[in-house]
Amino acid sequence: CVYGGASAHDQRNALRTKKPCVVIGTPGRLVDLMSQEGVLTLSKLKVIVLDEADRMLDMGFEPQIKTIFGDCPAERQTLLFSATWPKAVRKLAAGYLRDKAHVQEIFVGEGELDGELAANKSISQRFIQARDHEK
Repeated sequence: CVYGGASAHDQRNALRTKKPCVVIGTPGRLVDLMSQEGVLTLSKLKVIVLDEADRMLDMGFEPQIKTIFGDCPAERQTLLFSATWPKAVRKLAAGYLRDKAHVQEIFVGEGELDGELAANKSISQRFIQARDHEK
């Protein structure tokens, strides 16, 4: 996993030496690592997953998302997950999904609010607090 707040040096070394098959990261740290020669390249990427797409947009990560998707090959599978499906997320999705005929939308919710999917209020969430060395 690559994320801000942890040692970028250690993450760079791990990416260079281990050549992982899966990289999970925050948009900012991914872009940072992509900008460094020989650290992270997406040229052979087969699948890209963007979780919490609505939150990523709310938090101002659209420029980083555009950079990441811009470095991905056209021939890839794209998965976008979002608790809500506002127009901004639909627009983002439309820009990065090549074949609209193969788009599958799966909705889990209690209804719509102004034409946008509302999050299911009956879902409870749990979290486990982890120390930095456990992440």
